[in-house]
Amino acid sequence: MKTRKILFVLLLGFVAVCCTSCYPEGPKIIPEHHIVNAWKVVHVYLNDETIEDADLQANRPGVYYNMYADHILTVMLYYNGQVRESTFSTWVLQDKNTQLALDFTILGHHYQYTAKVMKLTKKELILEYDDEDHNHWRLVLNGQASY
Repeated sequence: MKTRKILFVLLLGFVAVCCTSCYPEGPKIIPEHHIVNAWKVVHVYLNDETIEDADLQANRPGVYYNMYADHILTVMLYYNGQVRESTFSTWVLQDKNTQLALDFTILGHHYQYTAKVMKLTKKELILEYDDEDHNHWRLVLNGQASY
């Protein structure tokens, strides 16, 4: 009887060690789970200078980027007293989740670029990219969903 209890305790210990050793640095973080969120642009930098009013409407503070699990994107902004929304819009994480490809049209302007993901948490997303005029953009977005 004692032998069975000892074997049971050893087996239970072995199973516990096997189950908890799966993630040596903690649970695996899946970037796509963090990026699916409603994001609000809070800071915009153009060539390392803070700007409040960009020529590109989608790169202004206050714009919302809503990223859905099926790679659908909705960009919303306030323009001339109305809330405007993007048409056919997508997002895709690429290059081992270090790049974010965005493709959308809003207010007659087509945006298509791949930004480097500088930071991605549940509450903060920082993107950097260069436009066709060789301007360097950095967008700082805050997650709006509550966890």
